[in-house]
Amino acid sequence: MPASSPTYITLVKLVAKKLGNTPAVCHEYYIHPTLLDQVGSASIPTSDFNKLNDIETDKIVLKLISN
Repeated sequence: MPASSPTYITLVKLVAKKLGNTPAVCHEYYIHPTLLDQVGSASIPTSDFNKLNDIETDKIVLKLISN
């Protein structure tokens, strides 16, 4: 996903807000590049992550970045 795309920018800003960091720090240290690629290819599952517990969320994310 290009770093200039609206989806990319929004994703990084949302993560930054949630973690209380700057977008640059979150992009560099907290968001796995494969996850950004998955978002760009629209292959992220459409689960409501707010309804999942941490273990269920971790399993989904690990599956995405291990492919």
